[in-house]
Amino acid sequence: MTQQISADIEVSAEISASKAPYELVPPVQDTPLFLEVYVNSKTTQLIAEFTHHTDNRFSSPRSELEEIGIRPPLGVSKTVYLDTIEGLTFRYNMEAQAIYISAPFRSLLPIVSSARRKPEMIAPERSFGAVVNYALTANLGPNSSGSGMHFRGYSGSLNGWVFAPFGALSSSGFFNSPGGSLGTPDFIRQETKLEFNNTKHALSLSFGDLQSSSVSWSRPIRMGGIQFRRDFSLRSDIVTEQLFSFEGAAAVPSTVDVFIENNRAYSGTVDQGRFRLEDVPFFTGSGDAVVVIRDANGNERLQEISFFAAQNLLKAGTFDFSVEVGKPREAYGLQSNEYSSDTAYSGSFKYGLNQKLTLEAHLEGKSDLIMGGIGFTTVPFDLAEFSLSAGLSRYKNNTAAFAQTSLRTKIRNVDVHLNVLRSEPGFADLAYATGVDYLGASTIATGASLLEFPIASEVLSLGMPLFNTDQDIGLSLVRSERASSEDLIVSASYARSLDFNDSSISLFGSHNVKNDRTRLAINFAMPLHKKNQIRTSAVSDSDGDLNMAVSLSRPLGDRVGDYGYQAQIDDNGDNRFANVRGSYRTRFAKVSGELFRTGSSDFARFTAEGSLVLADGKVAAGNVINDSFAIVDVGVPNVDVNLQNRPVTKTGRFGRALVTGLASYRRNRVSVDTEHLPQDAVLNASAMEVVPARRSGTLVSFASGGGDAALITLVDQAGRYVTAGSAAYLNGSKSEYYVGYDGLVWVENIKSSNRLRVTTEGRDCTVAFDYQPTDAVQQSLGPFRCQ
Repeated sequence: MTQQISADIEVSAEISASKAPYELVPPVQDTPLFLEVYVNSKTTQLIAEFTHHTDNRFSSPRSELEEIGIRPPLGVSKTVYLDTIEGLTFRYNMEAQAIYISAPFRSLLPIVSSARRKPEMIAPERSFGAVVNYALTANLGPNSSGSGMHFRGYSGSLNGWVFAPFGALSSSGFFNSPGGSLGTPDFIRQETKLEFNNTKHALSLSFGDLQSSSVSWSRPIRMGGIQFRRDFSLRSDIVTEQLFSFEGAAAVPSTVDVFIENNRAYSGTVDQGRFRLEDVPFFTGSGDAVVVIRDANGNERLQEISFFAAQNLLKAGTFDFSVEVGKPREAYGLQSNEYSSDTAYSGSFKYGLNQKLTLEAHLEGKSDLIMGGIGFTTVPFDLAEFSLSAGLSRYKNNTAAFAQTSLRTKIRNVDVHLNVLRSEPGFADLAYATGVDYLGASTIATGASLLEFPIASEVLSLGMPLFNTDQDIGLSLVRSERASSEDLIVSASYARSLDFNDSSISLFGSHNVKNDRTRLAINFAMPLHKKNQIRTSAVSDSDGDLNMAVSLSRPLGDRVGDYGYQAQIDDNGDNRFANVRGSYRTRFAKVSGELFRTGSSDFARFTAEGSLVLADGKVAAGNVINDSFAIVDVGVPNVDVNLQNRPVTKTGRFGRALVTGLASYRRNRVSVDTEHLPQDAVLNASAMEVVPARRSGTLVSFASGGGDAALITLVDQAGRYVTAGSAAYLNGSKSEYYVGYDGLVWVENIKSSNRLRVTTEGRDCTVAFDYQPTDAVQQSLGPFRCQ
């Protein structure tokens, strides 16, 4: 029986005991219900919590309604009565323990889908190991009298870390010997840090040497201490930038196409109801997007939406932060362990409030300084990206303020960028205050130091194509005023592609109004055959000096066996510089040599850059590792190894290779070239996908399960091949081997004397055979009669 309990809500109930309908009777006390939910005749495949009240009203927690796609009315109450939702009706089926809700589009939350094909969140592999990157250089040159070629000393750098599933401990530094002596070199430690990463929540915790956080109007410093921060690079499935999005509704299941600048940017399907499409990629700039919604009958709706590609907006609901505290680092690169006795702190915070507005805040200080500010970035009317920030500092009892604004837009084909900053005298930040502690205020004031916070700064830049061709011009005006210096620089640039062999030419000119210094430059570049390129340039300054240079080069690739070189001659009138440099990438390192002449003196330099790694008990050597790596064990020498289907290296004498270009927290496809394997080589796979953690490594084994393995041919008592699919068990083991076509079965871990039990066609038979190891990668035995 149906009963109207409000102006637009009806409730029905059935009593299964008598199979007769009855009116829904209000309960004696509020009764919780857990009901299967249908919305607009479609199951949500969810069970939600409701409460049947003594006044015959129904309510549900606000969070439950949002989860089933119902938009609750505005308010702070955690519980929402269904009869307060505009246009919503429902029917309660007591027997089925289900609730059927009908709601207009305005009372539904949109179903959100992303247009970006992003990988799912993948837990990284757990591994233990160590890495040492090295760069070693030997220098040769004339002796003190300026003659001959003698050993002039050596230098190098080390960057190493040990890793485990819970984090990594890293350290780096460099050393050198100023002369030819082979005594103990000077060593400078740069950074030492212990880092823990939480992939699920995209969080990082670091102890040791670190760099403080900053926003667009603040400056970071180095310190030794603790840092806790959001790290979105740990999650490949999270989109943090605010891309184009569109919200609409479909009465029936439909297809949605998005066109930007007449190019299809997205095509997909949506179900009936409200939907929101997010993360549609587009190029920077502004324009119009056309959204086409088409149902199964071919009916189309078109909507044109203006957009502006912002660079500094966070995706709505995204929160980014970093907080740190520690001792400011002093004499970085000069001393290993020099820190201030003072304690500094810093924190930066950004939050995407909605699709058009991102908020930010920053706070930093130490014993005699506190500085903080707030700001926002927005896209007004989809015409420009506008930012505004302001803050205060109190340094040694002096309080001062600053304000900064920036505007980036596109007017027709002209890119416009304007940035203006003003600060009161005495405004200070950690970069300045820690510099004063180490160098002294007088040193900074007399040295026109960039440590001083600008009193005023204006940057205006314009960029545009010329006559809608492949020619571009740029104009800029930069003014910067500090307490001890002031600059006003105007500049212009011109660049174009030439029809001849994809060559290009560019011109640049600048003039500093304050010191009357002018600089003019022209550059020409032309690619040649097989990655070679020739470049020429000429640079002139206010003193009349003219520097001319010409070079021929080939860049070094990342594949083992690649080579690169550069030959260059510079002439500035008073002095001539010439150098020749060549480099080659081996399996174990990148090696390079350089010969150069300055004036009448000749010099030479030889360098080796590579890494040594340990992972899963295996040791390997290879090229420099910047992120993650894999030790690939093929078991066969001189086999090409591919990363993401690109050949990168070859296996060595022992059938192993170090692949250094893996991306952490991403799927990396490691494969081998099976076309050039020896005929008797057998692998357990030809490709594998691995997901390493940051700065970690893993062992990828393609080799078969052991050296003691063979391919055995089995026949039955009648001499016919044993049926394909039969199971075989070696020497009482529970491990199963399956017989293939022609009675062939591959078995591993065999001994000198073996017994193989085979289950075929519902019965067991046995084979006894002896094994003698040979040099063959794959040994074939049999046929053996199974009886």
